[in-house]
Amino acid sequence: MPVDARFTLVAEDSQVLEGELLGTSVANEPVLLVRLHGVLHAIGRICTHEDQDLAEGWLNDGRVVCPRHGSEFDLVTGEALSLPAFEPEPVYEVAVEEGMIYVAVIGREASA
Repeated sequence: MPVDARFTLVAEDSQVLEGELLGTSVANEPVLLVRLHGVLHAIGRICTHEDQDLAEGWLNDGRVVCPRHGSEFDLVTGEALSLPAFEPEPVYEVAVEEGMIYVAVIGREASA
């Protein structure tokens, strides 16, 4: 069982490879999982500019790049770092226990 009841099982740890993007959903929230420098991150999966799935994008220096118009989002803060997006992505807590990845969307953090 993960840290607390807020967490939901989303994937096996082995499914998220370094530098890869994995789209999933938690409690009907689209979530993007990314492992960068060995650290797992979970942010919103749908671009805040035009509803593009960020799982179809790529990484650029710690940022997720939207494949439609090139907006970039910080993996740690969710902040929109380039136009045309200006609204941040939500950031979710991640826990790994016994080879399984859990994400908490209840009580999620959002960038200011």
